[in-house]
Amino acid sequence: MLHESQEEIVKNEEYSIFKYYIRPTFDFIQEILLNGESMEVLEPLSLREEIAGIINRMNSKYTIYNT
Repeated sequence: MLHESQEEIVKNEEYSIFKYYIRPTFDFIQEILLNGESMEVLEPLSLREEIAGIINRMNSKYTIYNT
């Protein structure tokens, strides 16, 4: 459980969708990132964009260039 407000709204064999009633904090974002590719933020769009930005910056640090 990421937060006490967590509510599972969809569950099937392949995935679950959870709803949260929170103001995303640094710690919450870190928990999302800790789950790697097994977790995806769907909404709000602003949080999805923030997570995508963090991942893109991380990716640019680990890109291997052919020399």
